[in-house]
Amino acid sequence: MILYKEDDALMCKVFAMTLRGAAQDWFHTLPSASIGNFKEFAIIFTKEYTSYKTVRKHADHLFNLRKKPDESLRDYLRRFKAEKANIIGCNDQVASSAFKKGLPTEHELYRELAITPSQTLAEVFATAERYALWDDDRIAAKKASKQVDHPTKQILAQVKDKPWVRRPPPMKGDPSKRDTSKYCAFHGEHGHYTNNCNAWKRHLEELVREGHCTEFVAKKAIQQIEDRDVAAKEPPQKVIRINTILADSQESELTTKERKRKIAQATYVSQVTTGVPAVGDTPIIGFQKNDLFGLDLPHNDALVICIQIEQAVIERVHVDEGSAANILQLSVIQQMGFEPKISKLARSLTGFNGATSITIGTIDLDVHSPPVVCSQTFMVINEVSPYNGILGRPWISKIEAVTSALHQKIRYPIPGGGIGQINSDQAMARRCTAQGLKKSKQLQFTPVMQAANETGSALSRQANPKGKEVAASQ
Repeated sequence: MILYKEDDALMCKVFAMTLRGAAQDWFHTLPSASIGNFKEFAIIFTKEYTSYKTVRKHADHLFNLRKKPDESLRDYLRRFKAEKANIIGCNDQVASSAFKKGLPTEHELYRELAITPSQTLAEVFATAERYALWDDDRIAAKKASKQVDHPTKQILAQVKDKPWVRRPPPMKGDPSKRDTSKYCAFHGEHGHYTNNCNAWKRHLEELVREGHCTEFVAKKAIQQIEDRDVAAKEPPQKVIRINTILADSQESELTTKERKRKIAQATYVSQVTTGVPAVGDTPIIGFQKNDLFGLDLPHNDALVICIQIEQAVIERVHVDEGSAANILQLSVIQQMGFEPKISKLARSLTGFNGATSITIGTIDLDVHSPPVVCSQTFMVINEVSPYNGILGRPWISKIEAVTSALHQKIRYPIPGGGIGQINSDQAMARRCTAQGLKKSKQLQFTPVMQAANETGSALSRQANPKGKEVAASQ
């Protein structure tokens, strides 16, 4: 149907048919015969709905945005992006300047952007995302610190008359030799303070498990009790193999007896150490000659550690700075009981020699390097290797670790001061190398030119079943 502007009646009727909801209700409230032509209709409609018109914002509007004192960096970043999305054709340089201007001058991100002012808007947002992650951790830690446990003495004072509180047996030892200046309200005897009473602390944990006293204990402490109970019920985890890259080395030239002798010479050292003295400032992490004590030198051994992942202690984990991904074997995940949590996604993992493996999926797990716990994404594959897993650059960078294959150690800063240390198992590293080389020698290596010649010969024999070969020009 073709509409002509001269036919006002038709224009008014068709326009009225396009109205919906509140606009249609408004149209039906107009007095009868109050509109003479379409021009009058347009004036009345525009007058009624002018206030609903969206005002187009200019890029200068972004300079009015400010980060609120109680607003997190992530919320400010989200709000700024939403406002920028409403501005058509917004200049990135203007947006970058406005974003920085909205930050308090004492903010760490403001200082970072001021030092490197030539960043693109994408780089500014990427930098802000990194600072937002740090800000999220800081806010979470601040909230956790506010939730302080009540002293055990105060808890006992409020629940001592409850029927579910069981009194302990009398204290052992000669009462005359006890310190009378210290009194325990739980035992009702002298000898130690109530806050130091181990019997009351153990009984308090039992009461929390039964659902009592939970209002006095922080949620984090309750979760730790529940985690310990779950870990105690779980069967010991089995050690499963997982793939990695093995490079030929001097060990390949040794006999089986010589490799066994080198393994026997390696000394097993305790895996995790956090007893390094704490320092006030950010610690400087390095290694010295005395860190070589206890190792079998000289060596070319990899870093192979034993580490806790979730509630399982996994041995034969290869720490590899050359790996861009963390990897775990499917069998390991199955033994941990986390197979349903795998996000099914096939990806290709490529080694330095171009060999590829297809992943089954990915899974996020907590890796414990006491007292640091960080969540890591692992690629899940189904391969065979001397190693149970690989911790690559994502984990190393996350905990800001410094590795040394020569010293067979991994060191990382501890929040609040101090240095944590994970020691490699040199004997286990040599067993893994020997096992991997034994497996690799079963595979015959064929040079590229030789493979091409063999393929040509095979094709010639197929073309001449009677044994006559076809001459091929090089």
